[in-house]
Amino acid sequence: MSNEDTPSWLEGFKEDYTRLLVEPWSYYVGAILMLIVIIALMIVGLFWGVFGGLKLWGDWFNNAIGLGPLIGTPQELDNPLLHRTSLMNITLLLGAFCAALLSRQFIINRPPRLEYVWGALGGILMGLGATLAGDAPSAAS
Repeated sequence: MSNEDTPSWLEGFKEDYTRLLVEPWSYYVGAILMLIVIIALMIVGLFWGVFGGLKLWGDWFNNAIGLGPLIGTPQELDNPLLHRTSLMNITLLLGAFCAALLSRQFIINRPPRLEYVWGALGGILMGLGATLAGDAPSAAS
């Protein structure tokens, strides 16, 4: 099918797809969308947390392999697939993955070795910060 045979609606769809999912968005659009999400969460009285879900996954895994009683993990935990913060983490990862696939930006490659060091250092610092900040308990009440 040549360009002349392509229906005009299909050309418009391809242009919209490219504009929305392939070309980078303005930083202003990203800031406005983030602001909308934050305001919506504030209106309903929720917060955007990550650490509570990750802690729940870790506690659940430690209980599954038998380390829970040794390290003082509560035995009665919420289901990681039903916990609000855990679901936000899962949907954040799935959304980022889908966005990368739709924009054709998903590629697996190996970074330089120094990037592993910086990634580990950044992860350690983020973990310490999240631990110091605290979060809602993950145990069932």
